[in-house]
Amino acid sequence: MDTNQQGVAWVKDTERVITGDTSSDTHLRGSKARLISAIIHIVCGFVEFALGIAILLVPFTARFYPTKYVGWGIWNGAFACVTGIYGIYSRRNKCLITTYIVLAIIGAVFSCASLIWASLTATKIKIYASRRDYFEQYFMYITLCVAFGVQMVTSVIGVGFSCFDVCSANLNGSQNQEKIKINPDATSSKLPGASVRLICGIFQILFGVVQVALGITLLFLPLYYFDRADSKGWGIWNGVVAFATGLMGISSGRGKCRIKIYLVSAFVATLLSATCFISHWVILSFLTRPDESRHGHAYVRHVVIYLILCVSFGLQMLVSMIGFGHSCGAACSKDDGFDIKNAVYRYDRQDKSSQQLE
Repeated sequence: MDTNQQGVAWVKDTERVITGDTSSDTHLRGSKARLISAIIHIVCGFVEFALGIAILLVPFTARFYPTKYVGWGIWNGAFACVTGIYGIYSRRNKCLITTYIVLAIIGAVFSCASLIWASLTATKIKIYASRRDYFEQYFMYITLCVAFGVQMVTSVIGVGFSCFDVCSANLNGSQNQEKIKINPDATSSKLPGASVRLICGIFQILFGVVQVALGITLLFLPLYYFDRADSKGWGIWNGVVAFATGLMGISSGRGKCRIKIYLVSAFVATLLSATCFISHWVILSFLTRPDESRHGHAYVRHVVIYLILCVSFGLQMLVSMIGFGHSCGAACSKDDGFDIKNAVYRYDRQDKSSQQLE
């Protein structure tokens, strides 16, 4: 081999030659995940846009639903479609990937706010559905809740894979015009706290599933005068955040970018779960008053559901704090998840040892 050639990586005991040229970015990771998330973005965007127009055309009582004229579904759906288009066309372009990351982060915030709004409105419709024919509107808002929730989770997952993609491209680009020798005996190592994040991620997914299931159940149970505020989808959207946080925790074993995203997600999940725990504990304290036992089976169902939700929110808050603590150590660590000392040997043209490779 010619040791004077620039940009060549010498690979021990193999015939594979690696060049430092990454201008085409043909091997960027995460492109398939980004493509799938982009398609889901577009589908959710069309659903939200169509329902947003339908909500404007269906007659409502303005004093109950004044926010329908804002057009949340319309502009949030249009933004989701734009984000999805960028995700499809950014498979091998780092600049477009960065744009997709920014749009997906903004879309996650918008979809979360829209999910809260849709769940609040759906609860109002449920309260008055017994006296008015609002079942069509109720179905529209429940469908919007599902679309907003799916879009939010997809945005978080897409950002995670895209950040890892951009970081990998930067690492490959930094090796351009540099001569390295790969030691095949060296193996990549996980960043600190990977096993803890994995365990926390699994628990957060379980808590998220429980919270979403119980949150949906509360929407179909009869309401009491003191628990109307808590039937507005708290368990649903908090469970969605917990589920997305758990996915990021599981997939953050060797990527610093994913760890940083999990760090932010765990912090947000801690605050949300603490807020939900306090609100549900207050509702549970009202439910357990002696004069409320007269409601019979409905009373027992509500007590059991709120008790399980309180335990779930409390454990989620604890697990998120543990995951956040271990992620801080990994994010601040100088270790990049790869044993560079044993894997890569850089040597100069003047190094006599390089002549042995000729």
